[in-house]
Amino acid sequence: MKDKLRKNILKKRKELNKETMNLSKKIIFNLIRLEEFKNSKSMHCYMSNNNEVDTIDLIKKFCYDKTIIIPPQKNMPLDTGKDVDIVIIPGIAFDKSGNRLGYGSGFYDIFLQDITSTKVALAYEFQIFNNIPSEPHDITMDYIITEKRIINCKDV
Repeated sequence: MKDKLRKNILKKRKELNKETMNLSKKIIFNLIRLEEFKNSKSMHCYMSNNNEVDTIDLIKKFCYDKTIIIPPQKNMPLDTGKDVDIVIIPGIAFDKSGNRLGYGSGFYDIFLQDITSTKVALAYEFQIFNNIPSEPHDITMDYIITEKRIINCKDV
């Protein structure tokens, strides 16, 4: 079921075009309204690719105001960036309880297991579902930010 959901959402995301930039800007606008983001001095943020929510402008805009850590490369220790105020996370699908369907490699599940920082997922509205498959080792998000809303997963 997870593989089928991944495939369907990735196909839909691949079909995005210039609309993507407008949606990404709305999502980033909603992110910077979040109190936890405003108060953060440091963040771990993914570098977007494959029509993920674009984080390049976010990184450029806040690189002088916040310490920004980009996900580790293969030769970097996995714990790089664990002591940050907020972690910005990509994914393929999410539900309102904060469950996340990633790419299937388990990278973020391993990386996030000891993180106590605020975990924020950036997603397009079409990536939000009522319920997605989850497993005991899956790490939930604190917030999911879309172009239409800020979902506080802690209140669900």
